[in-house]
Amino acid sequence: MKTKKQRSMAAVLVTALLLGTLSIPGGTVSHAASKLKVTAPKTVAVNQTVTIKTNVTAKFKSGNKKIATVSSKGVVKGKKAGKVKITVTSKSNKDQKKTVTITVQNKLVITEPANAKAALKVDETVKIKTNLSSRFSSSNDSVAQVSSNGTVTAKSKGTATITVTAKKYKNLVKKVTVTVEEQTEATTQVPTTEKPTSEVPTTENSTTENKTSEQPETEKPTSEDKITEKPTSEQLTTEDTSGEEIIIISEEPTSEEPTTEKPTTERPTTEKPTEKPTTEKPTTEKPTTEKPTTEKPTTEKPTTEKPTTETPTTETPTSEEPTEEKTVVGIEANYGNNKVPYMAVDYLFTSRDVTINLLYDDGTKEELTIDKSSLANVVKKKVEEVDYGAIVTYMVFYNQFSCSMTIEYIYTDDIYPIGINVYSTGKIKKVGDTDLASDEYKVLVTYSDGTAEYVDNSNCRYAYIQETEEKGYDYLIIYDCYFTDSNGNELYVGKSIYFSLPYE
Repeated sequence: MKTKKQRSMAAVLVTALLLGTLSIPGGTVSHAASKLKVTAPKTVAVNQTVTIKTNVTAKFKSGNKKIATVSSKGVVKGKKAGKVKITVTSKSNKDQKKTVTITVQNKLVITEPANAKAALKVDETVKIKTNLSSRFSSSNDSVAQVSSNGTVTAKSKGTATITVTAKKYKNLVKKVTVTVEEQTEATTQVPTTEKPTSEVPTTENSTTENKTSEQPETEKPTSEDKITEKPTSEQLTTEDTSGEEIIIISEEPTSEEPTTEKPTTERPTTEKPTEKPTTEKPTTEKPTTEKPTTEKPTTEKPTTEKPTTETPTTETPTSEEPTEEKTVVGIEANYGNNKVPYMAVDYLFTSRDVTINLLYDDGTKEELTIDKSSLANVVKKKVEEVDYGAIVTYMVFYNQFSCSMTIEYIYTDDIYPIGINVYSTGKIKKVGDTDLASDEYKVLVTYSDGTAEYVDNSNCRYAYIQETEEKGYDYLIIYDCYFTDSNGNELYVGKSIYFSLPYE
């Protein structure tokens, strides 16, 4: 019987295998696997990191560890400029592989302080941190000084701009705005010195109440008490001139209160002191005539107080005066690092892509915003053909100033940007909010091989231009692209475009 049952069960199993389905009470066996999906950023700056995300557990491998490395968790770190391929393989199914290409850029990033802005009190410090070894300079050392390692020390009230320049790539420049305020402790100490002065007359009021009882308590100076009886009325009228004497008198008799009876018996024994006050009575009349003389010093006291109130008011204008006296003595102009791919025979580009710095008579300089740079005029003056491309000299004109600018056009077989388009993400701005947030627009870059892709707009600069008639705001956007080609040339391409966003 057992053999027949075993044979029948074997037949059922063979039949199930032939049909390709095996049903088991309580469930069904399934071998379906999830398809590998990969999300990766397109760019990363040198010494910065980005993360590749997957929907399944995966392995990661870098095609060139000299350009970028990748960890077991998909964290990619840029090492030097270039393009690298990262291979992503599913751990559950090794047949599922995908390759992503990431471009490592020579980009200067300010990691601290946040948003490249710092607010300090006088004598406070902050350290500027970057992803690249950099040099630092301050636009106003009297407001904020910066050391060679990026430590900023606040000196006086005002605003200073710290210029950060990459040591290896002089074309990579960032700016940090430092606002300095005066210490609040210094301002609170001024009124504290005034409070004790107001407390002095309060002690005089209490002492004057004791003076009537204190006068008979003094033993030897009984004659002086009689002398001070009449001047006491004068002392009350001129509290400031005799405040110190009243405090001294109030301290001595406090310990002599139980001896109030003894001094009364001593007063008649001293005959000479009684004669002195009689002779001094007419002298007390003379001080009455001197009362107006005591009024004169009282009028002089407020005159001495005026300069004390005027001293703090003169502090603020002194720090602002030097900034107003600066005058522009010239300009300088650059197009990135002045090395670009050999892209056209006319060697022309728009002036808004040029960076212009105003040069001041104190040796400092200030970069114009891109909307102001677009007002410059760029004229081609000389073209020199060389074996690696061309060297072109331009003249740049801005207001009454001008300067020359030399750009090298270098042959390259690498792919580089040739144009950009900017699109809205659908967000509607509020009235009055002219700041352009990174999540309000996206940038589509077109490359020399005909391809196009959306890029991280952190490589973009913008300037607000004007309000439109269609209830919106106009902006000028520039996309900066620094890259190293296969020949080791460090090149730059900057593309600009106007863009509008509606508001509510």
